[in-house]
Amino acid sequence: MYVNKKTERALASRQALIESARRLFEAKGYAATSTEELLAQTGLTRGALYHHFRDKKALFDAVCDAVHRELVLVIEEATREVTDPRDALRAGSHAWMRAVADPRRARLLLIEAPAVLGPDAWNSTDARHGYASLREGVQQAMGKSGRTPAALDAVAVALNGTMNELARWVAADASRLDEALAVVDAALAGFQAS
Repeated sequence: MYVNKKTERALASRQALIESARRLFEAKGYAATSTEELLAQTGLTRGALYHHFRDKKALFDAVCDAVHRELVLVIEEATREVTDPRDALRAGSHAWMRAVADPRRARLLLIEAPAVLGPDAWNSTDARHGYASLREGVQQAMGKSGRTPAALDAVAVALNGTMNELARWVAADASRLDEALAVVDAALAGFQAS
């Protein structure tokens, strides 16, 4: 597909804004990051910022979306060669926990995003990425168990909430990761046995 120079520059500007904003949001948080600081870091104008994003909140949403997509790739990589669906669910859950427990990612996705974006927007973003991937893994792991879609959703919601809270807990103290992964394993075993 041919992309003209103007479009190429616009895409590069948008990407530069997202990458710079991510570094600032991870380091300082949403509230402490000013648009002036962001523009100084990128060398772009306020007009370029508002050409791509309605406001700072929209830029933050784009950063969160990029991090979610990154995490989906982490899960896909961890499960690529795993053939048993139960093992894939475990491998994907562990990969996600390790990746999102990074304090920078946890700050963005699990602490600031629900507050900045609001619960509805946050749930919508999570539903498109993390939750969708988890629910698919749960469905494959449970196979033809006779469970209703509501029962599959209940398991996925419970696992999603458990892993989000554990990731926040681990982000505060990385030495907790092994304990958190053991709890994830116990939760998966419990749901698979029931």
